[in-house]
Amino acid sequence: MSITGALNNALSGLAAASRAAEIVASNTANATTPGYAKRGLALSVADLGGRGAGVRIDGVTRQVNDSLLGDLRLATASGGNARLLTGFHSDLEARIGA
Repeated sequence: MSITGALNNALSGLAAASRAAEIVASNTANATTPGYAKRGLALSVADLGGRGAGVRIDGVTRQVNDSLLGDLRLATASGGNARLLTGFHSDLEARIGA
């Protein structure tokens, strides 16, 4: 491996570590924000013809519990439906009388 290759590998690792630190800071700053989901960094090996070429940042992932998120969405929809029906019945009762 050449010096240039080694430096490029090191730079890609530093860039990944820097991005990871940004995400940790964001997670910490938003820990008490309603609706905020923890984020993580997806990394993989950068490959160049069978030889390692540093680190590749594949993206930022949102880490949530899909089951709980589904339950929350169902409960929110049910609550909205109940409010709508209550309003409709109240209006109907006011127009017709009880």
